[in-house]
Amino acid sequence: MGSGFSFTRLTFDGLRSSIWLGWLLDNPLLVREIRRRMRNKLLSWSLIMYLIALGVVSTFIMLTTYPLDIGHTNLREKIMAVSAVGRHIFGGMAVVEALLALLIAPMISAGLAVQEKEKDTFDFLKVTTLRARTFVLGCLMTTACFLLLAFSCTLPILGLTFIFGGVSMAEILSLNYLLFLGAMLICAWFIFVSTAQVRARGMQIASLIALILLFLLGWRVLFGTLMGTRSLGNLSLEAMAGTGVFAALIVLFLSVAATRRLYDPQNRLFNYRQYTGFFIVVLGFLAGYTWWYVIPLSKTLKAPQNIDYSLMAIFVVGWVMILLAIALFSAGRFERGDEVWQLRMRFKVFQYFDERIIIYGFYIVGWLVLSWTLADSWASSSRVQTQILDLLPVFLTALLLIWSVGRLVTCIVADRNKAVSMTLVIVIALWFGSMALGAMIDQVVKASYSRYTTSTIAEAFYALSPIMALIRVLNADPHTGAVTTSLVQSLISLALLFPSWTRRARSHVAMAYTWTDSKQIANEE
Repeated sequence: MGSGFSFTRLTFDGLRSSIWLGWLLDNPLLVREIRRRMRNKLLSWSLIMYLIALGVVSTFIMLTTYPLDIGHTNLREKIMAVSAVGRHIFGGMAVVEALLALLIAPMISAGLAVQEKEKDTFDFLKVTTLRARTFVLGCLMTTACFLLLAFSCTLPILGLTFIFGGVSMAEILSLNYLLFLGAMLICAWFIFVSTAQVRARGMQIASLIALILLFLLGWRVLFGTLMGTRSLGNLSLEAMAGTGVFAALIVLFLSVAATRRLYDPQNRLFNYRQYTGFFIVVLGFLAGYTWWYVIPLSKTLKAPQNIDYSLMAIFVVGWVMILLAIALFSAGRFERGDEVWQLRMRFKVFQYFDERIIIYGFYIVGWLVLSWTLADSWASSSRVQTQILDLLPVFLTALLLIWSVGRLVTCIVADRNKAVSMTLVIVIALWFGSMALGAMIDQVVKASYSRYTTSTIAEAFYALSPIMALIRVLNADPHTGAVTTSLVQSLISLALLFPSWTRRARSHVAMAYTWTDSKQIANEE
């Protein structure tokens, strides 16, 4: 085929054979799903019913909101009344389009793994040449293609709002862009959950959790669009780009975890190299976004406190990522043949020294150096550095606490996934439960004669939660309780480490025999 224009390149097979899109579209799962759905009448009828629903909703809103006494007003009031009708029509269409994008589209492709497991054909995929990343990428691409097709069919009906006014093209594109990102996030979450679920009921529970979280995060934007009080066209390109990159990082994070658990549900979610890459990319993205967008905007608006908020967000996000790393890597025993076993076989020093200490040290040092350097260079005042110093002992003892809990749970539970889940559940219940219980005690008893006693009891529960210390430091509360929280968490960590290290000391002899057998097997091979 020559280098000139050819109509065969406009087809799907032509795009697959092209140099630039071949690596993305040459996916067996994507080709199968697109051919199966395009040859089926269900897709055509579903799109027709979707467009009919858009037309019915827009007609109903137009008939119920159009002012009947518009002829008795002046020109300016007429324009404002007609523009309000256009805003209401756009809000109704946005709700229908959100139902399609956030409910139907992710369900189409995210349940492919569960369907294969229910039909008892999933084992056949393991013996084929289909890689796990190809399967996950095919599911994501199927959802993306369906969304692009549905949004393309919606654009002519959304053009009806231009007749009334009040809506710009930037708002329509922003709505489709945000819905596309939300649908891909839900799809990635469904794919991640479907790798561990065998039946569709687990997928339904996961979908409910994801939709509740997404509603809690974006209900103000969706409700404001519906009522016409929030304009999506006011979002800047920098904010849209930052939102897209952040959503892409989350999708990539969940996709990599789904890839590792697709064929081996007992596998770790990430290895050291993958999680280190995510750690560097996320903190680098937040630092670059602060320098590129937050600092110029804060100087323009003369609001230097926004820079301080962004710097504290980098500090807190880094701490949360280290917490997650410790929960993933400290909970669960290594098994013969996995990456930890291979690492310890390759480097003899790791047979007697835990390699995770090096990884944790790298994360902590990089997190502290980046946070302190940015706070020293970009902060508008010394308040950020003071807050970092106040929170540093609390956060470090919290890392020690989750590590000790992970080691103790590992000695009790042999299953790796259960150990990680139990570690996270125990720590989250301890931190948030103690904070909620302290707040409840502080609010229930309000008598003046027992105010001192109630405050003391509440502070005892607050000392168990670093979240409460974080809230108090951010609110500039003089009674932060950071020192008390650090001491309490250190004592709890030492108390939990004693039985785990005792249990581990008893298993040194068994581990020595295991390494001897491993060396003999390696020599025989």
